Amino acid sequence: MDPLPGVPEVVRALRRETSVGLVTNGGPAMQRDKLAALGLTDAFGVEVFAGHPNDHEKWGVVAAKPDPEPFRVALDRLGVPPERAAHVGNAPAADVAGAARAGLTTVLVGGGDAGDGPAPDHAVDSVAGLAPGASPASTRTS
Repeated sequence: MDPLPGVPEVVRALRRETSVGLVTNGGPAMQRDKLAALGLTDAFGVEVFAGHPNDHEKWGVVAAKPDPEPFRVALDRLGVPPERAAHVGNAPAADVAGAARAGLTTVLVGGGDAGDGPAPDHAVDSVAGLAPGASPASTRTS
């Protein structure tokens, strides 16, 4: 499995600086296999598998993205208010729309067109632009 360039390194760097969570529409088994292959098994403080059963009985099945519920569940489990959080994703319809509706700052990776959905707050050409200390030239604000 080949991740987007820089993903494992950036996730680890961010985790050293702040709380990091995973919100995905992928199933738990498949996503955990991917995380293991990338060496990111313990990289996230919380994992929310939107639209699938989750490990914590309190949360059960949460709605799939772009519903704001999985983002709110992740924030609640991390103890972080939405105005102090950002969601990074590569799918405008699911990631930008859902996170925006939950009150998070949105970051779109890869510069995809937002289509009919909301424009992201920020866009980066690659995940490497999110690393702590990254050059401002590697990011662009929408």
